[in-house]
Amino acid sequence: MKFSFSKIIFRFPRFLSLFVIIFLAFIHTDYTRGATETLPATDKISENILKLYPKGSCGSELGKYNGSSFVVVACDSSFLEQNRQEFLDLMFRYGLKFVGEEMKFARKTGHYFYTFSYVDPTGLRKLYVKLHFRNSYYLYKNPFNTGRIAILVDNLANIDELILWQTLGLRLSYAVVPFKETTTELGVRINEYNQGLWVSLSLNPIEMSSDLGSVLSVEEALEAGLVEPYVQRSLQNLKGAKGMIDRNGKDFLKNIAALRQLFAALQKYGITHYLDSLNYKGTAAVETARIMNLNSLRPTLAISNCRRGLSVIRNMTKVAQKNELTIVKFRADDKLCVRQLQLAKKKGMFKKLEFINLTM
Repeated sequence: MKFSFSKIIFRFPRFLSLFVIIFLAFIHTDYTRGATETLPATDKISENILKLYPKGSCGSELGKYNGSSFVVVACDSSFLEQNRQEFLDLMFRYGLKFVGEEMKFARKTGHYFYTFSYVDPTGLRKLYVKLHFRNSYYLYKNPFNTGRIAILVDNLANIDELILWQTLGLRLSYAVVPFKETTTELGVRINEYNQGLWVSLSLNPIEMSSDLGSVLSVEEALEAGLVEPYVQRSLQNLKGAKGMIDRNGKDFLKNIAALRQLFAALQKYGITHYLDSLNYKGTAAVETARIMNLNSLRPTLAISNCRRGLSVIRNMTKVAQKNELTIVKFRADDKLCVRQLQLAKKKGMFKKLEFINLTM
């Protein structure tokens, strides 16, 4: 007996055959609809991802991947764990559900590929987001991160101090106090040496000191029209400065309104990074800077003296080897620390470390 598929099909009741046809048509319609599906808020999502990073540091494109919406963001920036949390929080606030995360790295380049799902009237859909970072000093989960160290030499006062620190032969960043006779020369030299240039601003100190230079108070920051001229004068002799570190500003750093005025003016004149040198509990500086799209940082170590000898530097290297990024602040006038750093380098203690400039 021969088997006849056509006979079996046509022996089905007519309504069942009709049901099969309608079902197949529905599947086809749903498939083609999914291939052209576009999440209505994709452009808005892309725009808000860009707002998580300093203005001008990122670009984006919209497209399709496997028939679903695809957002690609490329940045000249780092991708900290904090940045990842902010990105995911943004996605979740759009009602997206996390499906997966993939990563691929080079030394200073990282690719993060995210898959999210959502439900619309047509069914379950997917949104793909690719974040690409290059020229990064830190990348979340990057196996190459360990052992990166950034040294900031604070309160640089004269050429002699600069030359002394330069004898280390390391990549360094220098914070210069404005309004001094040596300010312009120091700024020029630091740029010529291709090192990181920062400005060290004195903010509402508890006690006045002769080395503070011009001081910005909370009252002045809150008074209309005073902050921007102060920042402009501070930076006019420090061309190319990209970072700002505060000095003696414990009270100032608690006043969010004053901080917003200051950070807005700093950004207008090219500052992209902020380091909270005091690191006091209860200050709002780092969070306010982050919200305003500055790269906000805290020092891992603030080494005020090296009287304990090489053990201070040895501890610094141990911390750096365990962490993705270690930021260390030294005083520019601490000659003993320079000698200990020279000795440590001679002994080969820096072989597993990479010294970087935070703003370069």
